[in-house]
Amino acid sequence: MAQSLYCILLQTTSYLSLPDTTSIIIFVIIIVILVLLIILGSILSKKPVLRGSTSGKRYNKFVFERMARDVGFEKRHIDTLKRLIVISNIRHPLFLFTNAGLLDSVLKKGIYSIERQPSLSEDERIQLLNTIYEIKQTIEFHAKRGLGLRSTYLIKPGQLFTLHHETGERFHSKLISNHSSALVCSYPVVPPGNQYMFRKGTHLKVFFWRERDTGYSFPSHVLGFDRTGTVPNISLQHSRKIKREQHRKFNRKPLKKSCFIYPLKIVYEGTKRNPRKKVIPEENKRQIAVIFDISVGGCRIGCPSIHSKGSYLKLEFDIKPRTPVTALGKVLSIKQRPGSGANHIVHVKFVKLTSKSRNFIYSYVYNYI
Repeated sequence: MAQSLYCILLQTTSYLSLPDTTSIIIFVIIIVILVLLIILGSILSKKPVLRGSTSGKRYNKFVFERMARDVGFEKRHIDTLKRLIVISNIRHPLFLFTNAGLLDSVLKKGIYSIERQPSLSEDERIQLLNTIYEIKQTIEFHAKRGLGLRSTYLIKPGQLFTLHHETGERFHSKLISNHSSALVCSYPVVPPGNQYMFRKGTHLKVFFWRERDTGYSFPSHVLGFDRTGTVPNISLQHSRKIKREQHRKFNRKPLKKSCFIYPLKIVYEGTKRNPRKKVIPEENKRQIAVIFDISVGGCRIGCPSIHSKGSYLKLEFDIKPRTPVTALGKVLSIKQRPGSGANHIVHVKFVKLTSKSRNFIYSYVYNYI
């Protein structure tokens, strides 16, 4: 009996024996791996904050300055924009390059601050305001560079066309409808007996001006002749080679204000070896004209008498009360229109404009007045 009991105890003791060292080491390693995986998963599950990204609370100044230089800013623009970021407590400064509303809010705060600093001289105030307006203009121009019409399929009915015929003559037409197969346009007015000029296969170059954008052109040819009711029309081939003729640098806005214009007379003073050019406004030839639209780069005016292309003018006008503008401009083009009064449309490019006058125009164009 005693011997049997001893055997049972011996068997039970073998089940309760301690594991060996290798098993303990393996068990500890597994536990450590599990803990590391839990920690790593916790880190990865958190939303990352990228340096230089607008998704974080902080931004990378190097990335910001690089973007500012890519836009076209000089050091004074970048420094001014940095100060405005601090003043306005902007958490996501990179949004200033893409969000027009945020940019306007920040710049208006800067203008308000500058205009209420008594320690600034008049010249300092004008230059700081000019820098702020240049920031707006530069970002806006950069944003528009990649925009524009890229396909003739997107031209809207009602668009006016100028058809440059292969003979060199130009005719006017209007887009009636835009189909997937053709551009259906009104038949151009041609001299009697010259309807053959737009027969099938005739090659053309089409020019048009897109409202609030710029000019475009594309090559085409006549597909056929038809009628819409009693109105004759021609069908033009779509083109994949639409070209943007110009990139307007400055935003333009309608004005409809009267102005004084003076022809400029250029005289030379000094010696033959060292002549000095002097520009003198001809006060006795002053005229009243109408400014139809304006930008910091120039304006479009209507005047009763014609000025020669390439001549120079002096303009005086008020945008709003207490905002007098004086500018010297060069006549780029002249177009006559029927009727009386301001029947000559003159496009003027500003060649000399004071910083103060430039600021008045900027504030009007960008609605900062």
